Amino acid sequence: MFDRYTEKARRVLFFARYEASQFGAHQIETEHLLLGLLREDPSVLWHLMPRGWTAKSIRREIESSTLAREKIPTSVDMPLSTESKNVLTYATEEADSLGDKNVDTKHLLLGILREEKCFAAGLLREGGLRLSSVREILANLQHAIDEGVGSGVGIGSGGGFDLSGTAGGTLFGDGTIEFVNEVDGKLIGISPRTPVPYIGTEVVLGGVRARVTRVAYRYERMTPPKDITVEGDRLVPQKIVVSLQLLPQ
Repeated sequence: MFDRYTEKARRVLFFARYEASQFGAHQIETEHLLLGLLREDPSVLWHLMPRGWTAKSIRREIESSTLAREKIPTSVDMPLSTESKNVLTYATEEADSLGDKNVDTKHLLLGILREEKCFAAGLLREGGLRLSSVREILANLQHAIDEGVGSGVGIGSGGGFDLSGTAGGTLFGDGTIEFVNEVDGKLIGISPRTPVPYIGTEVVLGGVRARVTRVAYRYERMTPPKDITVEGDRLVPQKIVVSLQLLPQ
């Protein structure tokens, strides 16, 4: 089953096993997989997490929701829970769907999000992560990295970070959203640090009603936050261009 796993993905499982033993668990749960993911490859998550969320804050959330038990020696056999097994199955399916030869950390993240009812997925949803949007962002980000460019544009469905209680969520970096007319591409308005609307939703901009038809993410290179250790910088969304279909007023 693990023949296709990259070294990073295998280490996630190793760290998940360790986390489970530290919590005194008798099986590896999805929250342990999430903690293992944060230990091994925090870069897969840091550009997706809302401001104020860090690896430490996620750990605190898990610790506060977990019954404290006596630690279990790492030598004791530790099986995967049913939900964790599902996550690994989904991770392989995500790799196949994306046309990737190997199962990597990003596929494990998507696998967690697909196991919707598990604790780890619920925790990520509270942070605003949505499976479809995260899948698109990771795919677009990988494409930009593969192309070796300093910036790139990827098409997404919008609404990847549902933090505001409205139609979408916040963008990181400069957080600038440009709203343009889908017909001629002319600029309708610019809005900094604004929730990203979903495709198909209606918005009102300067008194003008419009429907979102396209969301394009522009990536720029950014140095990771100080509390997250990764090698080098990463491409992250800096600006979004939202195309609008003007509606009868």
